[in-house]
Amino acid sequence: MHEFENELAPEEMFRILYLKEHWKFQAQTYFKECQWRDDEYVPKLEEHMRVSIISVGFILFSCVLLSGMEEAVATKEAFEWFEGSPKIAEACGTIARITNDIASKEVYIYIYIYIVTIT
Repeated sequence: MHEFENELAPEEMFRILYLKEHWKFQAQTYFKECQWRDDEYVPKLEEHMRVSIISVGFILFSCVLLSGMEEAVATKEAFEWFEGSPKIAEACGTIARITNDIASKEVYIYIYIYIVTIT
């Protein structure tokens, strides 16, 4: 983060504040998922999706990309728009989450089949 700050012009430093907030939000969702695991809590689908579309990392990744763009694109207004959780970001996060879950399930199935066949 410090290296990135050194690359920015003084009038672009506001980007770091948005980026740090998204990192914090990302960490909070990881913490929530760890709590669920430790408590052996199975969330309802809506609750799971609300947290996991953030934890999949797409929204943070998008903020990182926006932070590195040129001044004409990465304006304060663009960050404020993005901070308001636009539907497009939520939809992309949902797609990333579901795709990730499907891929993970397939891997677990292959591992299970492998273990069963060698024992």
